[in-house]
Amino acid sequence: MSKKIAVLVDEDRMQRCSCGGCLKAFMNKADSFERYADEDIELIGFTHSGGDLAKKIESFKSRGVTTVHLSTCTRYENENYENIAEQCAEAGFDVVGYTHCMASYPPRVPGEQGSRSWRSEAEKGNPQ
Repeated sequence: MSKKIAVLVDEDRMQRCSCGGCLKAFMNKADSFERYADEDIELIGFTHSGGDLAKKIESFKSRGVTTVHLSTCTRYENENYENIAEQCAEAGFDVVGYTHCMASYPPRVPGEQGSRSWRSEAEKGNPQ
């Protein structure tokens, strides 16, 4: 049985981005999707984080999604990133806080390193 994944992208960025980086990382099991190297994965949802997020979360749950990846642009451009991640985690999803290109971005929260599951391994002090 395949692992069911959803990706949430920043709403504003999605208006001007083809989302090719996120999709390429998913299709090639690269960057944040490397963790699934030995698993079958299925992309169940790919949408922006705006609008009725609670309804989107319920839709993901009803379709069997177990993991939500927040896009790298959401991580670095959306002031509601932490809230979005918390809503997904509280709904029972495993949350991965990026999709691709983490090395090209500075830490989101300079200084204190977080321990939440949606923080990158590098931010947790465990470089990949």
